[in-house]
Amino acid sequence: MPVWTHYFAHFVVAVIATISFGITFQMPRRHYLACGLTGAVGWMVYIFGVDLFALSPAIATLVATLPLTGCARFFAIRHKAPVTIFLLPGIFPLVPGAGIYYTAYYFLQGEQELFASKGGETFKVALALALGIALVCSLPLPLPGRVDDEHRPLQRRGGFPIRPDIFRCRTRPRANHVRPYKLRKVNFYEIQAPVTRYRRHAAARQL
Repeated sequence: MPVWTHYFAHFVVAVIATISFGITFQMPRRHYLACGLTGAVGWMVYIFGVDLFALSPAIATLVATLPLTGCARFFAIRHKAPVTIFLLPGIFPLVPGAGIYYTAYYFLQGEQELFASKGGETFKVALALALGIALVCSLPLPLPGRVDDEHRPLQRRGGFPIRPDIFRCRTRPRANHVRPYKLRKVNFYEIQAPVTRYRRHAAARQL
C-alpha cells in the first residue's frame, strides 16, 4: 500500500472524528467542515512529527497545537463565530485519552512504576496542549488601520475609522447610520393640558 494512502486515511478519520465531537456539542451545521479541517490539521502535524521526525509525544503535541489553534482562530474570524466552536472539537484527537485511562488503570492495579511512567507522560502531553493553545491565543489580532503616527486616520474604539464627513449634516442619512434626533420646542400648555383634564375628571367623579 502506498504511503500517501496511509496518511490520507489518517486525514479522513481525523475529519470525521472531529465533526462527530462537534455534533456532540451541538455545533451549527455550517461549521462542520471548518471544524473537521481544524482537527485534521492538528492530527496530521502530530503524525508527521512522530513518524517522520521521531519527536516525542509531548513535543509533537506542542508542535501540532500551534497550527491547530491558528486554524481555529482563522475560522472563527472567517465564520464570525466563537473560537471555542472550532478549538474544543479540534483538540480532541490530540487529547491523551488512552494515557489517562492507563494511568488510572495502573493506579487501581497497584503497579506504581507503570503508574508513574504513564502518568508523567500523560501530564507532559496535557501540559504541551495547554501551552500551545496559550501561546497562539496570546498573539494579538491585527486591526485594520491601527494608529501609529499622525499620518494615519483617527480611530475610534474597535478599530473603525472616524471620518470627518460623519459629523456633517446630511439630508438623507446612509444605511446603518442613526438619524440625528431633532429637538422641538414644547409649549407649556401641551404639558399642562393632560394634567388639567385629569383633574377635571377626578373632580367630576367626586361630585
